[in-house]
Amino acid sequence: VVPVQTFNHKVYEILAMAAANGQIGVVRLLLNAGVPADPNRNDVHETSALEEASSYGHADIVSLLLEHKADATLHGSLALRLACQHNHIEVGRRLIDHCNPKDAGSEAIQYACRNNNLLLIDLLYPVSDVNAAVREMNKHLPDHHPGLRALCARIKSHEENHILHSVLGDNMLAPKSTSTRKI
Repeated sequence: VVPVQTFNHKVYEILAMAAANGQIGVVRLLLNAGVPADPNRNDVHETSALEEASSYGHADIVSLLLEHKADATLHGSLALRLACQHNHIEVGRRLIDHCNPKDAGSEAIQYACRNNNLLLIDLLYPVSDVNAAVREMNKHLPDHHPGLRALCARIKSHEENHILHSVLGDNMLAPKSTSTRKI
C-alpha cells in the first residue's frame, strides 16, 4: 500500500472518471493500490467517485467504494440525490444505510416522485422529510402528477392525512373525476 501523501490530484480524478464510466476493474485496482475512496478528495468538478458512480447507476462500484469507506454523507448526501434523480433504484438501496436521507433534504424523494418511481418512493418514504417534499412539489407539479399522487397515496395509507390537509387541502384526497358530458 502506497502512502496517501504520494497520490496527487490526478489519481483522484482518474478514480472518479473510472467510477463514472463503470470501470470496476480500474476502481478496484486503484483502491487496492491504496488510493483512498475518501470523497473529500474531489475531482475538478467537485464530485466524488461515489457521487459519479451513483449518478450513472453503477451499483457494484457504489458498493465497492462504500466498502472502502467512501463517505455517503458528503455534500448533503448528494450521492443519494443523484441516484434518485436518475432513477437508479439499486444504487439508492445500497446508499440508504450509509447516509442520512434527511441530509438530502426533501430532494431525494422529490426526484423519485417527479420520475413516478414507486420503488424509490417506498424506499425513501420511511426516512425522508415527506412534509417538506410535498410542500415543495406542490409549488412545481400539477395536482394530477402521478408521482405526487403516488406519494400522497403513501401518506394516506400511513394515516398521515394531516400533512395532505395542511399542505394541499382536500383536492389531493378525492379521486380525480373522469366525468363525461351527457348530451
